[in-house]
Amino acid sequence: MKKKFVLKLWLIIIGLVGLMAVAYAAITTHFQRSLQTQVQQELHATLAQDLVDEKFKDDVPFNADGSVNKAFFGDLMHNMMAINRTIEIYLLDESGRILYSVVLDPKENDAAQLVPLEPIQQFINRENGEVIKGVDPTDPGNKKIFSAAPYSTDLGDGYVYIILEGNKLASVNASILDTELATFTLWLLVITSLFIMAIGLGAVTLVTRNLRRMTAVITDFRDGDLQARILNPSESDFPVYAQAFNEMANTITSNLEELKGVDELRRNLIANVSHDLRTPLAIIRGYAETVKDSLQDLPLEKQHKYLSIIESNSQKLTGLVEQLFEYSKLEARQIQPHKEHFSISDLAQDIIVKYELLAKEKSIDLKLNKAQENIMAHADVALMERAIENLLQNAIKYTQEHGEVVIDIQQIGTDCKVSVIDNGAGIEEEFQKSIFARFQTAPSSRGQGTGIGLAIVQKIMELHDTTIELVSRKQQGSTFSFMLPA
Repeated sequence: MKKKFVLKLWLIIIGLVGLMAVAYAAITTHFQRSLQTQVQQELHATLAQDLVDEKFKDDVPFNADGSVNKAFFGDLMHNMMAINRTIEIYLLDESGRILYSVVLDPKENDAAQLVPLEPIQQFINRENGEVIKGVDPTDPGNKKIFSAAPYSTDLGDGYVYIILEGNKLASVNASILDTELATFTLWLLVITSLFIMAIGLGAVTLVTRNLRRMTAVITDFRDGDLQARILNPSESDFPVYAQAFNEMANTITSNLEELKGVDELRRNLIANVSHDLRTPLAIIRGYAETVKDSLQDLPLEKQHKYLSIIESNSQKLTGLVEQLFEYSKLEARQIQPHKEHFSISDLAQDIIVKYELLAKEKSIDLKLNKAQENIMAHADVALMERAIENLLQNAIKYTQEHGEVVIDIQQIGTDCKVSVIDNGAGIEEEFQKSIFARFQTAPSSRGQGTGIGLAIVQKIMELHDTTIELVSRKQQGSTFSFMLPA
C-alpha cells in the first residue's frame, strides 16, 4: 500500500510539473512571438512613408486618365518584395479600396478588396510603439502587422498599405514555430524530469516520513504491541489520522481490559453462584431425603422443621435467580421507569415493617429518621422499593449483632435525599469505587452474596438520572445515599 501511495505521488508530481513545462513553453512562445511582432513593426514602421517620400516625388503613380500606372507600381512592388519576401504592398484609394497589388487581383465592388481605414488611421497617429494590426487582403479573417502612409496627388489621394507578415512569412514561421516549440518543449520536459528525479526522491521521502512512522506504529499494534502509539500526533503531517489512531488504540485497549475484567468477574460469579446454589440445593436434597426415608418414624414436629428448612432454601434459590434475571433486564434497558409522585417516607416505613423480623433475629435496631411527617418524591415506586430493600438487606447482612441500621430521609430544596446507614464492618477503601460493579463483592463480605444487589441499585439510579454515593470506613459502618426530585 505504501509503494502504491509513493508511486501515485510520483505520478502526480511528474504530471503537474509536465503540465507546467508545456504551459511555460506555450506562454514563452506566445510572448516571444508578440515581442518579435512588436520589434518587426517598429523596425518597418516608416517603410510605407519612405516609399511615398522617395518614389511618389519624381514618378507619377497614376496615368493621365486616372488609372494606376501598373508599369511603375509593378516594377516597384516586385523590386521591394524581391528584396524582402515577407512583405505585401497594396495601393489603396482614400476609401480603402485596393487599387493595385501584385499579390491580389482586385475586383470592382468586391467587399473583400476593401481595407478598413480605422487601423490605418490609428497607425498613422500612434505613439509609444503601440502594436496595431490590420486586415490582410489575402486572408481577411487574419489580422497582421503593417506599415501605412497617406499619399496625395493631383489625380487622387489614398494610402500605401504594406503587410509586414505576408503569407510566405506566416508559412515559414508556422513551420519553424511548430518545430521549435516541439524541440523546446521536449528539452524542457527532459530537463524538468531530470530535475524532478534529482529532488523528487528527497521530497517524497520527506513528505512520507511521518506516514512511514505511522505505518510502523500501526503494524506494531496489529502484531500485538497494544502500547504502540503515534508520538506527538498534533505535530504529525497527518494530525487528524494520527490522533484518530491513538484514540482508536486507546478504545481497543480499554475494551480489551474491560473484557478481561468481565471475564474475571464472570469466573467470580460462577464461583459465587455455584457456592450459593450448591449450599441450599444440598440442604434441600439432604432434608428431602431424610423426610422421605424416615417419614413413618419422624415426629411431626421435626417434619415441619425440615419442611421449613426446605422452603427457606427454596426461597433463597428463587431470590438469587430473580436477582440475576432482574439485573439482566435492567442492563439491557428492558425495564423503563414509570415515574409518579408518592410519599417516600411512607414507602420507607413499609419497608421497615417488612424487615423488622429479619433485623430482630440479629438483635439489630432498625429505625426510620425523617425530617418531617410526609416527604414526597417523583420516581418509579416499584424500582425505588427494590433499591431501598437491596440497600437495607446489605446493611442488615453486614452489621454485627446488636448493631443499628437507619433509613434517613431529608428534604433538601426541591429534592429529597434517601440514605441507608449502618454501623457494621464497613468496606475497604480500595474496593469502594468498584463495589457497584456487577458480581463485585468486598473481601470483608467473606463470600456472602453474589455482588448483584448493589449493581441492581446502580442500574435503577441510572434509569432515574441520579447516582448512588457511598461513604464507608473500616469497622465504622457504611452510608449509601441518593437524591430524587420531590
